[in-house]
Amino acid sequence: MLVPTPGAVAGPTPTTGMPGPQASDLPPLALAYVGDAVYELLIRSQAIRATGGQVRLAELHQQVVARVRAGAQAQALHRLLPLLTADETAVVRRARNARPSHPVPSGAQPGEYRYSSGLEALFGYLYWQGRWQRLQELAEAVAAFGERTAAGPQAPMQTTRERRT
Repeated sequence: MLVPTPGAVAGPTPTTGMPGPQASDLPPLALAYVGDAVYELLIRSQAIRATGGQVRLAELHQQVVARVRAGAQAQALHRLLPLLTADETAVVRRARNARPSHPVPSGAQPGEYRYSSGLEALFGYLYWQGRWQRLQELAEAVAAFGERTAAGPQAPMQTTRERRT
């Protein structure tokens, strides 16, 4: 579970959120910047739990990258939209409509990149507010959807031992 150690680092708390500006006052791309790290950490944690860490790091990295690339994030957001509150949907919409000053990364379509920015902003918004339970719920929902990549269904993560049999 994603629960910080009290007093370990100056960061968000379950009751007060992140010190400093309110999440609703931050630019959507700033929320996406933070949310990118939060989302990847949650996906990495799921990967470790799913494999028990019994997989080569190169394989683990490939599995995680397939789930955090723009196309997979866009698909995850499409599936999460019906589960979002009005405030969460507004954050996603603001981030989707924001125009970054940098070009869309190669390998990503502009539309899916905007949706992935929306997903990242959502996770950044929840993180900034210290809403750990909601972050966990959405991360588990993404995992339950069995995310699909543009290349086809995402195979469940397997250990090296399972692949050999």
